[in-house]
Amino acid sequence: MYRIFVLMWREDDATQHSAAKTISSALLSDSRAWHRVTIAPGFNAFEAGTPSFHGRSCVLRDDAAVLGNLFTGNCPDTFALVHERPDEAECERIIDSAGQRLVSGYWGQYVAVLRSRDGNACHVLRDPSGALPCYLTSHLGLHIVFSHVHDLANLKLVPLTINPNALHAIACGLQLHSGETIANGVIEVQAGQCISLRNGRSEARRLWDPVEIAGKPSLRNMQQVMSQLRQTVIGSIHALSSCHQSIVHLLSGGVDSSIVASCLKSSPTRADLVCINRYTVAAEGDERRYARLTAQHISCELLEQPAEGHNVRLSQAPPVRLTMLPAFYFAELSNGAFEQSIAVGREATAIFQGGGGDGAFLQNGAEYAVRDYIFLNGIRPGVIAVAHDAAKITKGFTVSQLIDGIRAGKKLPRWTHPLIAQLQENEFINPEVLRSLKEHERDYIYPPLLVSCPGDS
Repeated sequence: MYRIFVLMWREDDATQHSAAKTISSALLSDSRAWHRVTIAPGFNAFEAGTPSFHGRSCVLRDDAAVLGNLFTGNCPDTFALVHERPDEAECERIIDSAGQRLVSGYWGQYVAVLRSRDGNACHVLRDPSGALPCYLTSHLGLHIVFSHVHDLANLKLVPLTINPNALHAIACGLQLHSGETIANGVIEVQAGQCISLRNGRSEARRLWDPVEIAGKPSLRNMQQVMSQLRQTVIGSIHALSSCHQSIVHLLSGGVDSSIVASCLKSSPTRADLVCINRYTVAAEGDERRYARLTAQHISCELLEQPAEGHNVRLSQAPPVRLTMLPAFYFAELSNGAFEQSIAVGREATAIFQGGGGDGAFLQNGAEYAVRDYIFLNGIRPGVIAVAHDAAKITKGFTVSQLIDGIRAGKKLPRWTHPLIAQLQENEFINPEVLRSLKEHERDYIYPPLLVSCPGDS
């Protein structure tokens, strides 16, 4: 597991300097885990483990680094892993842009920590995928950026206390979009967000905003959008697979994993590929027919394995480390041992899957397409075509749903969280918890979706 830990302090502050020295020594005492990426006056960056896809951190300057994996991103046909430090001019452009150039010209799974040339500001950027966790806290004026909370807790230097409002939200299945976390004094840097630290103050900016991107006129030409999506998916999978000579792919038989399988097989680097299909005895969990068709189409070996949940024992679970968010361990307990055994036997260095594809290929959220179209374009004849396309996915779009969509699109009070309304009908949830959730409702909605509504303050 890849982890990062970065310290930033004022070199002329003896207290901060002493705290940074103590923490650095504690990390380096476990030399098998941590090693220093770069060091400069008032700046220290460490990493542990190996970044996924065989990437490596990119040091732009002694006090500016991109931790994780970085790929070039100007054109899908030329996506490539950044193996070496960019030239001096490009490094300065990235630093001077406070990370904006990373978002516009590169992609990957990274956290960038960049000190400005005058040394008065430091910018912490999390890549738009959000694949690498990123949290920010302070201790005696010292700023700490880290990816996994157990690393911070193990130091036993920074007190951690529970934030009850965040705990209530997470326990009820809500996502925190305000930067607030389950630990008091610790904020999460959101995906595509940059937090700038200057003179004891912090400023958060979104360098990547999917809502803004979705509203661009250039993305209203569906043929053009489909072409761009296709090129980007193929190019990114080709780039990721180029880092490996042998790959295991989890082929469920669904459309998402089938698309990934096809892209892996067409990759110019031609890594050895084996697919695994897990199926259940129940018909709704058995997609072997489609997995076999995909494997046959790409001429790839397919291994089939029954998913037998009754054999899973919670006692087999390893000790769970502290984490900011709960994780779903059942799938790993049920499938992990078999998948790992295949990967080891084939000397595979990566396991691919189609997770997240529902969002990319609009399997989820199709029922909101009508209201979004109206919000962006007004009520026009094109809304009928949008409703028809949504019906193909939901398999149940009706005239009444179209009318509801038109009404919602005209009003669009997007700050009302539908899940909280559902939770209020749940008799098992403490009324005080529900009141707390309602009071902090906006914290659970992605900020760009918040729009000004009549009577809203």
